Amino acid sequence: MSKEPTIGQNPGDDDALAAEYVLGALDQLERTQVAARIAQDEGFARLVESWEHRLSALNDEYAPVAPPKHLKTAIDARIFDQSAKAEGPMSATQSTPGSSIWDSLVFWRILSGSALAALIAMAVITFGSQQ
Repeated sequence: MSKEPTIGQNPGDDDALAAEYVLGALDQLERTQVAARIAQDEGFARLVESWEHRLSALNDEYAPVAPPKHLKTAIDARIFDQSAKAEGPMSATQSTPGSSIWDSLVFWRILSGSALAALIAMAVITFGSQQ
């Protein structure tokens, strides 16, 4: 059972919907639907404008801060380097320079295989000596 957005179907919720829109608390589909409603419904648009005015005072005590210049580069590297690794033909076994052993798939495969072999050996020894 999927939850379908009900934008504009309950007039009593318009105030809360306008506030959620201004706060950015809606998902992308709901946000798109509310934006379309703002363009069509002048009364609802005024309600959203009212919330923007009321909530804008919350920003008055904070000075705008420019993000560090390296931030976008670092974000892009984290996003796109990870997807580039995943797309490579041998990405499951390769490790990047500077990555630790804990990030190595080969290490975890060897460790789990060794643990399985030890478990089987213990089972054979335990159950074999009881006969």
